[in-house]
Amino acid sequence: MAEMVLRAGHNDQRVIEDLLTNPRALQPRHSRLIRRLVVDAVAAARTDVFARAATDSATQLLIDPMTQLLTSTQGVDDSWAALPFATASAVPLSQLRDPAYRAHLIEHVVEFELDHGATGIIPPYIHVPDPEGPEAEIAVALMRETRLHVDDLGLGFQLLPVVSVDLRKVSLDHTRWAGGLGRLLRTANRMADAPVALGLSMSSKLTETSIYKSARIWRRAATIGPFIAWHAGQTGLLAITMGATGYEAGMASNERYDVNSQQRNRMPQNSGPAPRYTGVYVETLGHSLSKSAVTTLANVRGVAGDLTCMDPLCCPSGLASMTGAGRRQHAVRARLVDLEELNSIGARGWRLHHLSSRAGQAAAAAQRIRAAADRLGVKVGAYPEPHLAMERVTLGLRETARSAIA
Repeated sequence: MAEMVLRAGHNDQRVIEDLLTNPRALQPRHSRLIRRLVVDAVAAARTDVFARAATDSATQLLIDPMTQLLTSTQGVDDSWAALPFATASAVPLSQLRDPAYRAHLIEHVVEFELDHGATGIIPPYIHVPDPEGPEAEIAVALMRETRLHVDDLGLGFQLLPVVSVDLRKVSLDHTRWAGGLGRLLRTANRMADAPVALGLSMSSKLTETSIYKSARIWRRAATIGPFIAWHAGQTGLLAITMGATGYEAGMASNERYDVNSQQRNRMPQNSGPAPRYTGVYVETLGHSLSKSAVTTLANVRGVAGDLTCMDPLCCPSGLASMTGAGRRQHAVRARLVDLEELNSIGARGWRLHHLSSRAGQAAAAAQRIRAAADRLGVKVGAYPEPHLAMERVTLGLRETARSAIA
């Protein structure tokens, strides 16, 4: 049964406590689909609420050290740069190649995770722009050396490596695959005693090309070993259909993996920090829109039904519930309903048919929302094109069966 891995970040501690320990927050059949909680290192450093909630609910706690930021520059007052294993300056590859530096990094990352209540270990990792490039060797070394360090400590905790790559640079040529992403995944699975986290970074909206390529990668990854689709809120159900054991996403945030944006957003800013995004999960679309846009557009005839949660058990007050204090709980409950439905479908072909139908409905809803937003001059991130692309890809994968994804 595929799982959903919750990601918690800034100010999510009370929401996580409610979801994991309040018996009324989730239906029992849904709560069993959450077996792991991932907390950003900067959030874990601020409070022990995550650790207590995970312990009380027998949920595995993983702390993401966010070391994909090591190779970029942050402001001197950045919260991540203040962590004991981090730095505001970009770490050059020459330093990452130094075994002594890696040993120091691994020791401090593992110690930080344990000190903040982790019951599973995520090794320090870097983003690999090209799976056949020099960063790949460093990524392999970090996984292997963390495995040795954890074994030396005698810990009984699972190791969950993160493989972070640029989707555009992954080659599907069988020879290059074997020496590129295939090698990274084989190493990760040998080092792991939990599913590997596979992050496919992309810097643009979902397109037919990116969705199809991701599907082929997921299918191949599944033949190597179990994996979780990392930061995959928008494509998580397709990843599971292609073989993932689960997907990870934030609560109305972190729905798509874009390392370049993550690094760029933490660079020193002369104009001050950007305004914080507040998302509201929209079930018909399968992703979040800004709270301000949803609140405005939900009053427009013709799109209110596309934007409002109609489940009285989830959002008894409709729009007020899904945009208010319970908006993140709504996001989790809605995703779990979708995951439960997918889990109930056995054959991959029927799962693809289900996703294709959903994508077609989402495209129609996005078109209505887009038209209403344009009339009112409201900025909203609803576009039919990604959903139409998902519809075409899933329909094509179903029609061509295994030969299309071998």
